[in-house]
Order: sequence, then C-alpha cells, then structure tokens
Amino acid sequence: MTFGEITGSLAANVTKSITFLKESPLVPEQLKSNIQGFVFDLKTGELQEVN
Repeated sequence: MTFGEITGSLAANVTKSITFLKESPLVPEQLKSNIQGFVFDLKTGELQEVN
C-alpha cells in the first residue's frame, strides 16, 4: 500500500490507512490506541466512523 492511495471503497481505504498507521514504527506506541478513521459524506454531511 502506498500512503494516500485510494483503492476500492472509501471505508475500505480508511481501514487500510488505520492499519498502516498502527503498524508503522514511526507512530509512537502510546498514540496507536487513539488512531481513528472517518468517512465524511459531502451530500448529507454525515460523518461515519470506520473501525
């Protein structure tokens, strides 16, 4: 996976990005449990959390 690359659905991409960040040695361990992801719907204004 290349950081910033969008493939498949937005939710699937956010899930990949969360995994990428949680596995990264560059992110401090104490921050990894706080990593969250969201998809924002421009038409409705709905914000959906992705787990």
